[in-house]
Order: sequence, then structure tokens, then C-alpha cells
Amino acid sequence: MELSRLSLSDNHFFLSSPIHRSPRTRPLPALPAFFTTRRRRRGLCSASNSDTLVAAAAKKHGDDDTDLKTWMHKNGLPPCKVVLKDKPSLDDSLKPIHYVAASEDLQKGDVAFSIPSSLVVTLERVLGNETIAELLTTNKFSELACLALYLMGQLAVESPLLWSESELAYLEGSPLKDEIVKRIEEIRKEYNELDLVWFMSGSLFQQYPYDIPTEAFPFEIFKQAFAAVQSCVVHLQNVSLARRFAPAGDPIVVWCGPQPNTKLLTNYGFVDDDNPMIAALSTEDPQYQEKRMVAQRNGKLSIQTFNVYTGKEREAVLDMIPYLRLGYVSDPSEMQSVISSEGPVCPMSPCMERAVLDQLADYFNSRLAAYPTTLAEDESMLADVSLNPKRRVATQLVRLERKRFMHVCRQSRIS
Repeated sequence: MELSRLSLSDNHFFLSSPIHRSPRTRPLPALPAFFTTRRRRRGLCSASNSDTLVAAAAKKHGDDDTDLKTWMHKNGLPPCKVVLKDKPSLDDSLKPIHYVAASEDLQKGDVAFSIPSSLVVTLERVLGNETIAELLTTNKFSELACLALYLMGQLAVESPLLWSESELAYLEGSPLKDEIVKRIEEIRKEYNELDLVWFMSGSLFQQYPYDIPTEAFPFEIFKQAFAAVQSCVVHLQNVSLARRFAPAGDPIVVWCGPQPNTKLLTNYGFVDDDNPMIAALSTEDPQYQEKRMVAQRNGKLSIQTFNVYTGKEREAVLDMIPYLRLGYVSDPSEMQSVISSEGPVCPMSPCMERAVLDQLADYFNSRLAAYPTTLAEDESMLADVSLNPKRRVATQLVRLERKRFMHVCRQSRIS
């Protein structure tokens, strides 16, 4: 009998039983407005009624800096409890970044601000704008090019989708590197299909100028716009009310939902120190239904989130190991023993227990060996205030992955 390999993608585990040798359209983001720095969830203090909440806008010149909020109020923004502030960019060559801060002390349940539908960009509104409509109807710019230029103004420059090959090397050892390469190829495939869709769906593009998309602008522009869409849209139906007390002057941050670090970095350009790890029972496992029943009986799901907080990794691993054991059960008699047992501990034979723990440790050790740097080197780089933003966020990701792997290895050996 052979134990199957544990498949891991960043914070996702896919658990299957041992393998035997014998056969068996959401609306677009609002007009450039607030730059909301998305940070860890425990610092959440957000807005409501803003599933189109924007994260974005480069600093403008002149009176635009001070008049942005005034302009939004004149165009439908209701009274709010926030102010615009600046913070210096990590790169001295870049301009300061706008962010939203509380203008008064916020209590739990307060609405910091909300974005009215009048400030949401739609195709109808774009065409209703005389200036933009002129650009479109006179073929000065294609609509897609106009949209790309608009979105480029809100670009999340730290998204790995826009990194060069040398910058992607910062992610060496992390599964995110291969995922980014795959995602870029998927974007390229969509880009190459634009011309076909353009000619086959005349009614869909009847308000577009006659420029062929791929002739109007190159792939890099399309990719930048694609990345900007991901960075601007908060992937939630609604954004919760404030969940904590926020003193006046504190930044207002938006929770992006329960996403693994690979998605947070790809979509928004940051990672979360206190991010959950997600384990899943393999749906291809012949005993999947029985295992799902046992997991649910013990308060777990077939796709289970395990919260891993900084300094409390051991507790998360102890909570995770019984679930991992369940994923590796293959013998029908052992599965029956599991079904008839009570409690979260999955009973296993000593031989199987040792094999499972050894395989977990071996797998994570092999993953650790794939990283080109050590944990100490990562810590040293992060302590360097001059480290460029892309290298910093990539180092944060691999450091978090490595620390979690090390805790799983250590706990597997102890167990």
C-alpha cells in the first residue's frame, strides 16, 4: 500500500485516502475616490452598502487633492465620518498615497461611509458622459481603451500579475508562482478571443466603435486593466458595519473576505499575517461521503477553514491534525471504527498513524527545501526599510508559508 501525496496550494490542503496499487456581472467600481488600505481583518472598520467600494486612486495635482471629497459630496456621497489623508510611499520616487481615516471616534456598528449608485461606473454612464462619448464615437479611443486607461489609474502595482519574470522569482518555492503564470496564460487566452467575440456578438458591442480590440491596444494594457478590476472590487455582497472602536485619525480598512494569501496577493497586492488555512476532503475519495459525515458530526466541513494566528500556530496545528488523519483513512474496517467512535480524534492503527505523520512531515520538509532563502534571511530582508514593495510582499508570503510548514513538521514529529 502507498500513501497518497498531500496536495497543497498555498493555504489549501486537499486530503485523500491512501492510494492502493490494485485498481479501484457585478457593477464596476465607483469613480476614483478613496484609497482604502486593506490590512488584516482584526483591524476591520469598514462601510456598509458598498459592494462596489473602491480601493484606489493615484494622487492628483492641484486642487483635486483637497476637492475630491467635496466633489463626491456634490455628486451624491451622503454625510460620512471619514477624512482623506496621505501617507508616504515606500518608494521615494512615488507620490504619497491617499487613504481614508476616521474623522471622529467610531463605535462598533457605525457606518463610516457608503457609496451611492450615482457614483458607480456603468457602460450607460460612460456613454452618457459627453467627453468620453466623443472619444468613443469619433474613434479617438475605443471604449475598451478608455476603460483600460480609467482602470490603469486605479492600478494595484503590487499584484504579481504585473510583475516581470525577475520579480516573479521572488516567489520561488511558493505555489503562487506557478498559479500566477497559469493565470496570465488564461488572461492571454481571453485576450486572444476578444476579436472573435467582437464579430460574433454584434448586439453586445453595438455601442462600441469599430476598432478591433487587439488592434486597439496590446496585451499588456488588457492585463493591466484585468488586474485593476480585481484590485478595485471588494468580493463581498455587502461590507459589514464597523466591528471595533476606531479613534479619530485611525485608517479605515476594508475586509476582502475569507481569501487565502495567494488570492489576497494576486488580487490586492498584500498578505495577511493572521490568514486562515483551508483543508478539504478529496471529492474523488471513495469514502468521501462517510468522511464528510464524520467531519460534520465533529463540527467540521468538507472544506474546512483553520484560523492560524501569529504566535498561535501550534494551536491551529493541533486542531488541524485530526482532520488530516481523517483524510488519510482508507481501510473500510478503520473507516467503520471512525464512524462508530465519538469525539474529534480519529482512531487509527499505530502503523497508519506513524505513516500519516511521517508523510506530513516529509511533504512539508520537501516544500521547505524548495525556498531559496531561510527564515532568518526573510526576517532580515523585511527589517530593511528600503526593501522594494514587490520584494517585501513576496517575502512576507513565503515567510508565512515557511513558518506554517515548520510548525506542521514539528507538530507531526512530536505527535
